[in-house]
Amino acid sequence: MTTNWPSNPFSTRFLSPGKISFVGIDEPALDRLAERFIRQRGNGQIIGPHGTGKTTLTFELEKRIVRLNATSVQYRFVRKTIGPKQTIRSAQSLASFEIGADRRLLHRHSPKPKTILVLDGIELLSWFQRIALIKTCRQKQIGLVVTSHRFIWGLPKLTTLRSDYRRFESIVQRLTCDCDFQISTERLTTIYQLHQGNIREALMSCYDEFEASRAKPVSRDKTAC
Repeated sequence: MTTNWPSNPFSTRFLSPGKISFVGIDEPALDRLAERFIRQRGNGQIIGPHGTGKTTLTFELEKRIVRLNATSVQYRFVRKTIGPKQTIRSAQSLASFEIGADRRLLHRHSPKPKTILVLDGIELLSWFQRIALIKTCRQKQIGLVVTSHRFIWGLPKLTTLRSDYRRFESIVQRLTCDCDFQISTERLTTIYQLHQGNIREALMSCYDEFEASRAKPVSRDKTAC
């Protein structure tokens, strides 16, 4: 007998940043991080190795500052990714979205929102391009948040993320809480170690584990999630 699961909880549509909630920092600490972000005028860097949830954390901060920000300042997040084959002509080209962008969102008498540029892949820029970008954003009064594997000079640090097995296990449990999928701790540990702590890649491997389990009979003795 096959299981009757409507969709794989490890599908990209559930795991993409902005869809999955950030796991690994408790609620009070996340609020403090959002408050620091506001104090730093929307500037900072999130440092950590591949697959530790840096981009996911930026989405979490975006949601929280709307709730925590008690001032009249409104924030507009614009997200860009620099790919390995992408050519960047100038720092100004990255920040050019500020001029004339999203005018339809503004009411006639409403204050102009503060734009926050969230940038993935800043390490692919040259040292000169990084400095020029930071300078350009300051001149245009654009907040700049970058995700990086190492400290980037010129921006204050927001936080450093590290991978650990408990985070990975918690994410798996949250994703599979409403279905019959069962996987042993030993198997999860093996998957985590196989991907050397890259939680994103480990979760993608769980997709295959889930698909392989579809055709297997499962116990109906469910445990509480």
